[in-house]
Amino acid sequence: MTGTATQAANRIVLARRPAGAPVAADFAIESAPLKELAEGEVLVRTRWISVDPMIALLIGERPLGGAVPSYPVGGPIPGAGIGEVLVSRAADLVPGDLVEGRIGWSDQAVVPAAGLRKVHPGLGAHALSAGGLPGFSAWLGLDMIGDVAGRTVLISGAAGAVGAIVAQLARIRGARTAGFASSAERCAFLEDELGVDVPIDRRSPDIAAQLAALGGIDAYFDNVGGPLLGQVLPHINRQGIVVICGLMNSYTGAPAGPDDSTLLTAIMGRSLRVQGFNNREYLSRLPQFEEEIVTLLRSGQVIDRLNEKAGLQGVIDHMAELFMEGADVGKRIASLD
Repeated sequence: MTGTATQAANRIVLARRPAGAPVAADFAIESAPLKELAEGEVLVRTRWISVDPMIALLIGERPLGGAVPSYPVGGPIPGAGIGEVLVSRAADLVPGDLVEGRIGWSDQAVVPAAGLRKVHPGLGAHALSAGGLPGFSAWLGLDMIGDVAGRTVLISGAAGAVGAIVAQLARIRGARTAGFASSAERCAFLEDELGVDVPIDRRSPDIAAQLAALGGIDAYFDNVGGPLLGQVLPHINRQGIVVICGLMNSYTGAPAGPDDSTLLTAIMGRSLRVQGFNNREYLSRLPQFEEEIVTLLRSGQVIDRLNEKAGLQGVIDHMAELFMEGADVGKRIASLD
């Protein structure tokens, strides 16, 4: 689609600081003038917007205990998206290019070209999901675990944007997979569509028994954190690994779970390796990842369910549903086409 620039953009701003999980009233849609392009900038018309749990953390009062600044009330939300370049003052981008980056929750934006990357022609909207940073996180985390063939890999948030790709890539690489989900419907999705060997409803009263029945966990890919981590640690085999990819349980001020001494005792007692990572520190590996994931998507070995709503209001509606128990599966995006 070739778009036409206008003098103003419609955008989502933070109307108020959320009290717990975000609700629709925490956001507002407003019109704001577009600034003139400077050298090295492009004007982008948004095609798709990504709705990510991390946003809920960054609009809170003190993200990660104040380790990172929160987005200001009244200010725009600088979320990720895909857009078409309309006007360019950057050497490497021309009108018509499809780019991904933090273009913000807006229908148009002027952004530095240095923060954008061209979208692989085989990906389209999947560049925000399996073929984008969520899939890249899954790929990187599994790479940190190492060879998973014949090993048991447990994934939290296994029906989410990252977890669903972890589950499929681990299965393709020969692992026995187990995954947590938040409802019977989501567990059915894990088993029937993703091929997870052992789905576990994390609301179940007998989680400890189900974890024990796995007969030992070699690697835990954690997207959630919180109390679940404390429940899993005693069931990880000695010298196993925990990869920390996300802490969704803490993004809305939920209790963090066991105290540090309890966790550290379990880690030390079982000689576990704990690895956290930031995918943006490994962006030089994106081309390698993209070539692999495009092949897997085209062959049908990896499925990528996109949970799509329409327009900027669709972004707000997604945010209001994001932390609901048993919410719809699939990567949440909004289409502005």
